[in-house]
Amino acid sequence: MKHFALIGQDIGYSLSPEIHRAAFAFLGAEAAYTLISFAPDEWADNLPRLKELDGFNVTKPHKTGVLRYLSPPSALPAVNTVLVSAGRFSGFSTDGAGLLRALDAAEFAYRDRSVLILGAGGAAVSAAAALTGAGARAYLLNRTYQRAAEAAALSGAAALRDVDALSAPGLAPYGLINCTTLGLAPGENPLPTGLDTRGAAWAYDMIYRPPITPFLREMTASGIRVSNGLSMLIHQAILADEIFLGIVLTERERQGLYRHIIQTLEKEKAV
Repeated sequence: MKHFALIGQDIGYSLSPEIHRAAFAFLGAEAAYTLISFAPDEWADNLPRLKELDGFNVTKPHKTGVLRYLSPPSALPAVNTVLVSAGRFSGFSTDGAGLLRALDAAEFAYRDRSVLILGAGGAAVSAAAALTGAGARAYLLNRTYQRAAEAAALSGAAALRDVDALSAPGLAPYGLINCTTLGLAPGENPLPTGLDTRGAAWAYDMIYRPPITPFLREMTASGIRVSNGLSMLIHQAILADEIFLGIVLTERERQGLYRHIIQTLEKEKAV
């Protein structure tokens, strides 16, 4: 029996255990998956039990903090998947690929388009790097410009000082992605005051609980196509499980596994 987990802070809402358990059952893998929650200053206390795992996924606020514990060091700007072997951590990121798969499935165009990313944490860095690599013009906007600039330097995207910068030619967003945690609590909305979204075609929120956030509700009212983060969560989980189990699925197998996970979550009334 292999043992995996999701590490983060205040993650009791996460669907990751249900998703990975459904994947393990579909793949015939004898594996367990749990949640481990701790604060950024509690790494030292939790390292011993993490080393006993076969691997773990990483979510907020640890996607960049985990980097200092990887051996060998990783050139990735953020990590969401860690394979454990003999007490050593090898880091990977499936967030970017998972996001692109989700956008492609929703038919949200991004190549040669301007995409505004709200946030500057590990998820935003991974999203910006993936979109930039796929031919999008990615821009980061954060409440603190310095953090946006640091995220831009890591991802190859550009940082914006404020919403007024979007008035420059070619910068009006075609797509918007919320990579912040604003929306997890009722009434929270990451959209900055004065942001003009009239030219946007789609909006994606990495939050999936609640399924409709104030951000998505406002975008829908503006006639913009929307999607929450469940699709990305499942796609990146499938890619992570391939790493965990040492397998490579065909595209057809991945699609079949995706459908199985969705059906399992619906049957368990998890979504």
